Amino acid sequence: MKNTTVLICYGNSTISKLISLFTKSKITHTAFGLDLENNLFVAESQNNGFNLKTFQNWVKQFNYRYEEFEIPVTYKDVDKNIYNHLSQVPYDFRLFVLRYPRHILSKIFGNKNKIDSVKNESEREICSESVAHCLGWENPHNYLPIDVYNRIMLEGWKKKIN
Repeated sequence: MKNTTVLICYGNSTISKLISLFTKSKITHTAFGLDLENNLFVAESQNNGFNLKTFQNWVKQFNYRYEEFEIPVTYKDVDKNIYNHLSQVPYDFRLFVLRYPRHILSKIFGNKNKIDSVKNESEREICSESVAHCLGWENPHNYLPIDVYNRIMLEGWKKKIN
């Protein structure tokens, strides 16, 4: 990793399999890769909120397969947004139990306003919402991991070779 990148992840855990089932996608997680003075870190939302881990510990703990994408230079303040987000935003457990199916259905049937109004009341986020939030995308609470990947592809971000 050089500079800050977005990691699109594929997991094998039970939670990852549930995410795949609900989203009909193999993409199960998103995160940021950071190179801080030649030390590699990952900033991500997990069950303990949005936090920083060493890259080595992240790989050991989660064993994700991942693709890494360079953030275009047109994106401003991403590192500052990540720093400001750290330890400030708890993980949204309710999304999986109560809102995830409703979130998926709203995307399928196009009724996003109802989800936005419910979600905006919450300061909790899942991984893809935190990534979209730090990137400064509008309506970050509408993003699932596959949506982050689709936007990266649409905008033509450069994929890094691991």
